[in-house]
Amino acid sequence: MAVTSDEVEELRRVAAERTDLGTCQPLDNISEIIGYSVALCRAENIDEADGVEMLCRAARLERADLLRAEHILRLLGYRQVADRLKLLAKRKRLT
Repeated sequence: MAVTSDEVEELRRVAAERTDLGTCQPLDNISEIIGYSVALCRAENIDEADGVEMLCRAARLERADLLRAEHILRLLGYRQVADRLKLLAKRKRLT
């Protein structure tokens, strides 16, 4: 399944409307957030690479953040997710 721009915009819209998110952030960095999103995707039977791509695009992550997360998640064995992060980072360089 490919992630569409419309889906990314919908996620941004829904996130902007949320008022119950609070100011507490229990996860310290983008790698932890991505790892947590993988767990959520797996629990909901959603393709984890697509879910991570949606998150990264909606958050407008920078190339350096994508590559940092790619490195850490690859070391942890999240190969499919790491491959997608590397692809997203490559696209950032080309645009």
